[in-house]
Amino acid sequence: MMAAKPKPNTPIPDDMVLPVAIAVTAPGGPRRRAGMRFDAQPTVLQLADLNDDQIAALQGDPMLSIRAEPAPDIDDDGVHQGS
Repeated sequence: MMAAKPKPNTPIPDDMVLPVAIAVTAPGGPRRRAGMRFDAQPTVLQLADLNDDQIAALQGDPMLSIRAEPAPDIDDDGVHQGS
């Protein structure tokens, strides 16, 4: 039996907003993970500044709450759009 032919990567739709940052909180009290300290106030981290091990450590900690932060609306000139 032959292995199934791999499917090509599906392109990302133009209207899909990908997260560029995460907001991390520690609702149960101060907590350290991935070399950083978290508390009840959100700490916004740029995904580009985190390595794979740090992201895995944050996602794997049940005592942390993580919320994705979408990219801001930027026009063709690099200007932030919105209120």
